Amino acid sequence: AGDPSTSHDTRGAQLRDVAQMCEQKLRDWDGAIDAWKQICQLDRSDEQAREHLFKLLEKLKRWDELAPLIEQEVIAQDDDEK
Repeated sequence: AGDPSTSHDTRGAQLRDVAQMCEQKLRDWDGAIDAWKQICQLDRSDEQAREHLFKLLEKLKRWDELAPLIEQEVIAQDDDEK
């Protein structure tokens, strides 16, 4: 998983596959959330990953994890407007 020869894009694609498999086939919500979070950390501009993460956390009513993400989103939007 931590192979330094793996490119940034390849790592993101692998994580996306893991996230989708966990979410759709395995119903492994924790695994899916973890993978989506890692994708967001790799590429903060990945809107699709952020949307998946938000929807999953909302669906599972994991408000303690969702609140800081929403806060970050608001701060980022404020920074963009300045």
